[in-house]
Amino acid sequence: IALKLSIPLIDVTLSPCSSFITVQTILPGYSACMHCHWNDKYEAEAMVADAVSRQCPATLPQCELIAAGLVSQSTTKLLLEFGDQIPFYRLNCLDMDISTFWFKPNHECSEPMCKLKQAEYQLDVEKKQELDTQALQRAQAHDDDDVIHGS
Repeated sequence: IALKLSIPLIDVTLSPCSSFITVQTILPGYSACMHCHWNDKYEAEAMVADAVSRQCPATLPQCELIAAGLVSQSTTKLLLEFGDQIPFYRLNCLDMDISTFWFKPNHECSEPMCKLKQAEYQLDVEKKQELDTQALQRAQAHDDDDVIHGS
């Protein structure tokens, strides 16, 4: 739905034993969608996490609070357009190690809406570059006129 409406989506995942928190902000066309990102590698990792949770079913309750805080922070930054948005990060609650990533959209994504949003985003980038180039050329022409008329 977020792809269709072109609105950001913030997804949080806790591992079964709450040892990992994963927060992904999906920015349609700019960052990887769920289909682009979650592939066989992560399915295998999820199977390992499930196996670990069967052996060690205890959870770390503070992880749920940390996850809520991270999602709140990402949401606030997104709504207020304040600071850099980190599209993907993972927190290891056992050793308090945080890893940040940025996944580009997969141009061969199986989700047609994702491909459409990628194309729209690319067009927006190209238009912005063209407008920036035109503005720079106008500014240079204006500066040249000032030099000619000033001498």
